[in-house]
Amino acid sequence: MMVFLKFFLFILMCFTKSTAALDVENIANEKRDNEYIAPCFKSSGGDLGVPNNSERRGWSVFIDQDFLAVNPGNPEADDHNYTMGFGMSNSGMSNSEGVFANSRGWLDEKILGDTDNSYKILESMHTTSYGMAIYTPDDLENKSVIEGDRPYASLMYMSNTKMNAYINGESIETTFMIGVLGLDVAKEMQRYIHNDLNASNEDPLGWGNQISDGGEITALYSVEKITLISSCYVENKASSDISYSVSADLGYMINAAIGVDLRWGYIATPYYLHSKAPVSNYSYYSCYGCSVLDNYLFLNFKVRAIAYNALLQGQFRDSKWTIDSEDIENVVLEASLGWVYSLSPEWKITYSINFKSREFKGSEVEDQLYGGLYLSKGFLE
Repeated sequence: MMVFLKFFLFILMCFTKSTAALDVENIANEKRDNEYIAPCFKSSGGDLGVPNNSERRGWSVFIDQDFLAVNPGNPEADDHNYTMGFGMSNSGMSNSEGVFANSRGWLDEKILGDTDNSYKILESMHTTSYGMAIYTPDDLENKSVIEGDRPYASLMYMSNTKMNAYINGESIETTFMIGVLGLDVAKEMQRYIHNDLNASNEDPLGWGNQISDGGEITALYSVEKITLISSCYVENKASSDISYSVSADLGYMINAAIGVDLRWGYIATPYYLHSKAPVSNYSYYSCYGCSVLDNYLFLNFKVRAIAYNALLQGQFRDSKWTIDSEDIENVVLEASLGWVYSLSPEWKITYSINFKSREFKGSEVEDQLYGGLYLSKGFLE
């Protein structure tokens, strides 16, 4: 309890000593601006820790599982809602080229137009990700449709992301994702984990009722803006920052969200590359030359307004069971508490416990709780 009390007192002190927003035009020393935005400017001489003529690259892998947060190792642990997700990301300038990246760039131009930040770009990142998300109802051994509970659903996807961070303490990230709903891969994978690996006594029998069973192509375009509102970076000592985000999704999900993110501890990673849940595309970030490595706690909250969710309501194909639009919860609360630890300048591990309030009205509906474990490696070329 004392640790959390000190944490919030430290955050409060830093918040009162920092400005609510950074006005670059009123601060003559650009290095001072950079130190406000990125802690590595303090500990690496103002160059983001990247040697000249080098490119920051990296990869990350992640797994989200409810058993990582609910009674780990217990085969009777909760196994429904967002029951599992996994994937990998590869970041580097090579991901800014090709048909997929060009498609995302075309959408950026058509949807965002000239809304891009006019300030100097501090850093840019390009990422390609691959992954899968699996959702199930509570009663896995029931082959029939379970009214009052969520339908089975699965999504295999790949995405391309561009992130620009600006000198005024803002970043803008856009993502274009394409995927397939309703494949049998999720069914076979869950049965293998439950039956062959003895991870659970329940045999999932209802996958024939999943959303878009047999497969259906889907897509999503996302945009997120993050603004640093307060920072207290101290070289070789515990530091903190607070940022807020606004985001929107358009595609198989239609929603908008606003959130707040707090960090406290030994921080080397800039706010705009901080690992969040689900895993950030840039969690591999390495601050070469920094005198401190990441070892910090984070806490974030989001309020999301939802208009449509194909993983509950279905898409164009008929599905045996879907949730009616009037039963969708239009406001959902999300929160994450986690720890980021750098094993070395190149290797990093993140663990988080994630909460999401119920997404629809129903007799079997519960809030969601799951854990996430992420491993990443950064390198220079």
